[in-house]
Amino acid sequence: PANGLTNIRFYELSDSSIITVYSLKGEVLEQKAIAVDTKSVEMSVRGYRPGVYLVELINQNSRQIQKLLISK
Repeated sequence: PANGLTNIRFYELSDSSIITVYSLKGEVLEQKAIAVDTKSVEMSVRGYRPGVYLVELINQNSRQIQKLLISK
């Protein structure tokens, strides 16, 4: 569970990518462009209420979605 800052790690990216955080209602809460060869991104979750969110990583070759749990 995250409660302030969270690191989102992934294998080296061969293409530039976009990471998006969604509420379970489908609302876009945050979006960042990720450079090629990036291995992790630090994101602030301080403004998020406790609960479950979805994190999506999209590039030209793939689309991945993971759950993010925010605690108090």
